[in-house]
Amino acid sequence: MAAGVKEEIKVLKAAAIAQKETGAPVFVHQPLFETHACKILDILEKEGAGLDRVVMCHCDPTLDMAEYHDSIAKMGARIGYDQFGLEIMALEGRFLPRDIERIRAIKKQIENRNLTKIVVSQDVCFKTCLVKYGGCGVASPFGGC
Repeated sequence: MAAGVKEEIKVLKAAAIAQKETGAPVFVHQPLFETHACKILDILEKEGAGLDRVVMCHCDPTLDMAEYHDSIAKMGARIGYDQFGLEIMALEGRFLPRDIERIRAIKKQIENRNLTKIVVSQDVCFKTCLVKYGGCGVASPFGGC
């Protein structure tokens, strides 16, 4: 196991302990275009985290994997769709989905009876997302992007 992976697991275990002690939610920023949620949730659950208070962020790049998103919900965690407005940004040689594709994926999860497992938010995490640098910013993530 690579040293970086060991450190990530250590952080997940610490997050589970902190959640048990405080009741705080855990937001997991999983790697884009990758599908590690079930492994991550297994680690958190083994350490005693309440998966009903865990959000798997950045599910947007895997919108074409409805079953994967459904498995996150069925394990008890929340599916995080948090990249609205970033539909033209190229990452790792790929493009993030369009907002209409996000809406369709959310509709599919509602049809899968996962309504209470969906978190829609905005992750303004790049400098270029800020209004000052031409992005939509926090106040208007949907307009003009």
